Amino acid sequence: LDHTSIPHLVVMAQYRAEKSGINAEVQQKLEELYDVDLEHECRTWMESVTGEQFPEADPEVMNEIDKDIKGKEFHVALKDGVYLLKLIKSLNPDTNIIKRIPSVPPSHKRPFQQRDLIQHFLDACIEYGVPRDNLFETEDLHSAVNMNMVMNTFISLGSTAQKNGYDGPAFGPKISDKNIREFDEETLREGKLVIGLQMGSNMGATQSGMTPYGLSRQIYDPKV
Repeated sequence: LDHTSIPHLVVMAQYRAEKSGINAEVQQKLEELYDVDLEHECRTWMESVTGEQFPEADPEVMNEIDKDIKGKEFHVALKDGVYLLKLIKSLNPDTNIIKRIPSVPPSHKRPFQQRDLIQHFLDACIEYGVPRDNLFETEDLHSAVNMNMVMNTFISLGSTAQKNGYDGPAFGPKISDKNIREFDEETLREGKLVIGLQMGSNMGATQSGMTPYGLSRQIYDPKV
């Protein structure tokens, strides 16, 4: 067997290895949850941020995927990692993670290079402030294991961009800033007085509604 054909076989195998039993059920449910309309919105946002058209999916790779999964074209177009690097570099030009973006995307016959670029994107997202828990795993995208998690990462990236002051197009909910309040001395004294009065009387007091130690209180805000 010619060693040059091995990467191609690896690419084919990652799509043609059918899941069975519980794994198949889980995969099916994930695919059913995939939001195609949200994908289109994400594409538009990416194009606005990068100033470049969303890449076309490689027809050869598309033909290698037997199953017609939701997000198939989206997955194939992004799996080489290049457009991802352009996206994060556009949002954070000063990133220390991405030194150079390949002018030619690595071929699908070089999956290890593609995975490396995806990992660089994820590392740059962490550097930019995207929470680790909101990031997909490399194989979620490269092998289309969980495209919902991939979309979740882009939503979180869009929200982080807004928080970081990016004034371009928005994607994802805006993250609220911490509401840090500073009080003058007079206000603090009044606060201590109120607390003192409360401590001075326990008539009719019970432990009803008290929160157990170690648990946060659930506060209802009618404005939310």
